[in-house]
Amino acid sequence: MSDKAIQTALVDTLRRAATELPADVIAALKRAREIETSALAAAQLDAILENIDIAGSRSVPMCQDTGIQTFFVEAGVDSPHLGRLRDWIVEALAAATVDVPLRPNTVDPFTGANP
Repeated sequence: MSDKAIQTALVDTLRRAATELPADVIAALKRAREIETSALAAAQLDAILENIDIAGSRSVPMCQDTGIQTFFVEAGVDSPHLGRLRDWIVEALAAATVDVPLRPNTVDPFTGANP
C-alpha cells in the first residue's frame, strides 16, 4: 500500500469521525427528543439533530469544535510500517484540518503554535 493510499484512508477516517454518527446514537438522540419535556432541552436536541443531517448531506463536521484527535493503533511487532506511522498520522491530520475541515484547536504550550 502506498503512502498516498494510507494518507487518503486516514483522512477519510478523520472525515467520517467528524461527520458521521452510528445509527444507534442517532436513534437514541431522536428518542430523547421525542420524550423531552423541557422546551430548552428540546430545542438543543433539535439543533443537534439538524447538525447531524447537515453533516451527512454536506460532508461537513457536525460541530465547530472537532475535538482533539487521539489514535490507538494496533500493529504487529514485525509490521514494516511502524517507523512511518506517526508521520502518516501527522500528515493526515494536517490534510484533514484543511480538507474536512477540522478545527485547529490545539496550541503548543511552549511555542504557541498550532501543531
